[in-house]
Amino acid sequence: MRVVYSDESGLGGLEAEPLTVVTAICINVDEHWDAIERELTDVIYAIPSRKLLAKGSELKGRKLFKSLRRRIPGAEEALKATLSVAIRQKVPIFFAAIDRQGFRRFRQQPILLKSATPRNAEETAFSECVRRVEQHVSAFLPKERVLWISDHGSHEPSFQAGLTRTKVNEEAWLPYSGKNVASHIVDTVYFGHSDHSLALQLADVCCSTISLWLLEKWYGWPVLATPFYEMIETQIAFGMGRPYWCTRGEKERNV
Repeated sequence: MRVVYSDESGLGGLEAEPLTVVTAICINVDEHWDAIERELTDVIYAIPSRKLLAKGSELKGRKLFKSLRRRIPGAEEALKATLSVAIRQKVPIFFAAIDRQGFRRFRQQPILLKSATPRNAEETAFSECVRRVEQHVSAFLPKERVLWISDHGSHEPSFQAGLTRTKVNEEAWLPYSGKNVASHIVDTVYFGHSDHSLALQLADVCCSTISLWLLEKWYGWPVLATPFYEMIETQIAFGMGRPYWCTRGEKERNV
């Protein structure tokens, strides 16, 4: 049994968050969950200050990177230890990124039929992330079924719509291959609270790492997350180049 846990970033202010990113991790719970749970629990207990954790006990990528930027002791070690769990347990990571301004311009094109296009960037990113998971499972685990659990939030209707869009294999706005293939995803998207789920916390740290790396690579943000992204790069399944609808060129980086 595979369970996919997903998290998202880039749903706040457009200037501060130009990208919407959905990241998913796929866990073989029968074989790997006990080790993942034990290792993440050890990571949390080893963190020297509860101030590095959200609510005093939760791994949160945004908080850890903020602490790293402020040079707070223990933040770098906590990030490395958390991401190392995904590496050791061979957890596949999937993501999709949408340039929010570019998507808005796309939506405003008069030639488009509004009823046939995604409503917002989060639905678009989630649908594309689902498509990548579906392709992976179809290619490597064709007899498996997948249960999808996402972090709870205001985006839930968009994610439900994104899953429906992908499962029915509509002709849509992104290239899609393998029409009329039955979905491997069971039922619907279920939503949980990350403070009650170590797996959602791992997905969150991966999502923050990937989101910041994309901003550093394509938007010229100061390098912070790139070394951490490079740790998990080999775990990325179906990676992507430029975020969808992004017209910016790759920036020179001083790593």
